[in-house]
Amino acid sequence: MGFMTVQAVYGYLTDSLGLLSDSIHMFFDCVALAVGLFASVMSKWPPSERFPYGFGKVETLSGFANGVFLILEIMFEAFERLLEGRETKRLGELFISIYWEYSRLALMATIMVITTATAILIIIIIITGTLMLMAMAMAITTSRS
Repeated sequence: MGFMTVQAVYGYLTDSLGLLSDSIHMFFDCVALAVGLFASVMSKWPPSERFPYGFGKVETLSGFANGVFLILEIMFEAFERLLEGRETKRLGELFISIYWEYSRLALMATIMVITTATAILIIIIIITGTLMLMAMAMAITTSRS
């Protein structure tokens, strides 16, 4: 939600349709998560007299409604820009876009490092456990003979 606000503010200041539509997209993503959570809970409700087949299709309908609202919002903003014909100030947009891409790349690199380190640690634990089991098996075998 924080970066959505930053993008919306700088999109408004620089008249950038890209930043504004991306911040609106982030807002709708947050709303979609809330609606999806509610729809998921609602789909588990038992059937009632009014809804004898239950609420199983609520999740599908909520996803469809979210997509329709997102398309309508972007189209509304785009038509407004076409009618008004604003000039975009590109320098601020460039800085926000670069910061956003750098943040995403840094996050992806961090996740890759953590995932690789975890995989290496799991491999070391498996190899160590296997060697310990082999040593115990050899010790038991030699002690019986």
